[in-house]
Amino acid sequence: MHILQDKTPADGLSGGIAEVKGRPAVIQALDPLVMASTEGEVHLRKSEFCHSYAKKRNLPLFNLCEGGGLRMPDGVGSDGISDKLFPDCLLDHGRTAPVLTAILGDSTWMAVTSDFVNQKQGTGMAVAGPRMLEMASGEKLSGDELGGTAVHVAHTGQIDHIGQNEKETIEALQDFFEYLPSNEKDTPPFKESREGGVVEKPELEDCSFQ
Repeated sequence: MHILQDKTPADGLSGGIAEVKGRPAVIQALDPLVMASTEGEVHLRKSEFCHSYAKKRNLPLFNLCEGGGLRMPDGVGSDGISDKLFPDCLLDHGRTAPVLTAILGDSTWMAVTSDFVNQKQGTGMAVAGPRMLEMASGEKLSGDELGGTAVHVAHTGQIDHIGQNEKETIEALQDFFEYLPSNEKDTPPFKESREGGVVEKPELEDCSFQ
């Protein structure tokens, strides 16, 4: 028996199929209570399966991220780093179906390859944490200065929306999904316009611009 077997339920990642706004989707959620949701061998294999299943079935993929990054004992050496630091499944999704990510804590690489990213206020998304940065370069930055919402809104453009709490952050993914097709062969959901909701469009030449 592995020494951590009883301490790492589901190896920090739960996944499955659920309905989001009435449509099937693959969901994977990282559990911060299991080794700070760091990504070990089993964790990464499960995540790869979620990506592969979503791609095979042409289903949207929702990532609920609160991860601590690669678990170092599983990623030491050139072989460990090369196939785990940035798994191929994040690169070969093919953009055939939407990938939406909520950053609910320290983020993982899932957000980088997503079509829509919503970050909860007070969380961070960075390649490394403040302590690792200080040890490597001597720079002292807070988590917010390193990868907080203000950084990604003003500089990187990596996030699309900011949620004030976990509920709002997840609900924003659902709301945005209503504007998207489930895959490249589908069309976005259609809603009848409200009675009297049609707006007359003036001819362009009739518009005056100050």
